[in-house]
Amino acid sequence: MERNDFRMPFRRRREYEQALCCKWRCVVAKILITGTHGVEDPTKAGLTFVLAQGAKEAGHNVTISLLGDATILMKSAVRDAIVPVGLAPLKELFQFSVDNKVPIFV
Repeated sequence: MERNDFRMPFRRRREYEQALCCKWRCVVAKILITGTHGVEDPTKAGLTFVLAQGAKEAGHNVTISLLGDATILMKSAVRDAIVPVGLAPLKELFQFSVDNKVPIFV
């Protein structure tokens, strides 16, 4: 096949390069995670931060909002005492969010 026999379905080479670039581009989502559980259910309280950690590690933009009973988690004494079942301590999960500059709205 000669070089002139190949015809691209695009009119310009730039259009072809842009389409090729879009094909391999990763999608970054904006995710809002809302937590409503506090000290009464430590596992559900920790899930908010586990989800945020997973999404942030995957490269997404994450925001956490704490509502209702979850607002008490902003106190360091309470946060240090909560250990969710089967998850990392809330202290470590919260620190990951702070270190990665995840916005937390209360």
